[in-house]
Amino acid sequence: MKRVLKSTEMSIGGSGENVLSVHPVLDDNSCLFHAIAYGIFKQDSVRDLREMVSKEVLNNPVKFNDAILDKPNKDYAQWILKMESWGGAIEIGIISDALAVAIYVVDIDAVKIEKFNEDKFDNYILILFNGIHYDSLTMNEFKTVFNKNQPESDDVLTAALQLASNLKQTGYSFNTHKAQIKCNTCQMTFVGEREVARHAESTGHVDFGQNR
Repeated sequence: MKRVLKSTEMSIGGSGENVLSVHPVLDDNSCLFHAIAYGIFKQDSVRDLREMVSKEVLNNPVKFNDAILDKPNKDYAQWILKMESWGGAIEIGIISDALAVAIYVVDIDAVKIEKFNEDKFDNYILILFNGIHYDSLTMNEFKTVFNKNQPESDDVLTAALQLASNLKQTGYSFNTHKAQIKCNTCQMTFVGEREVARHAESTGHVDFGQNR
């Protein structure tokens, strides 16, 4: 009997034998860290990853200056330790470097893949981003680390983009630069990821959707 793929799955290479699927992580303010931790460790190491970022920022105040961090270096190092603080490109780059694994972010709204440290490392993980939330991507519900030099890599990345396109069509993506995002807890609306992040950090609210 042929397997029927769900909307969160995509066949790799067209054979149907291998499937790329979404591994959902907790919908809280630490979703980026949950997604990376599952992809690399298969376990929840959120606090360890936050501490890793904090130490790297403190140890490199010139590289991670106030302008880059949008706040004083030491303040940022303390802020990122808080479980309600959202992570993004800065944290992805630091964790990728520290763990010597490239991190490929599959952007659903843009239907593209942003590759962090592709030039440094052969191994990579895939995380999915819908504009306000991150999840992990896994092959056959287990494999999460891939090698860019392996023949299957091209098919995996093609499947990731196809999956992103399908999810976008179902309304799972959020263009935070244009669309209004609504907090489903208090019904306030925001434009831009920064506004959403600030609201989440100040209130603890984590349930957001696109305001239609």
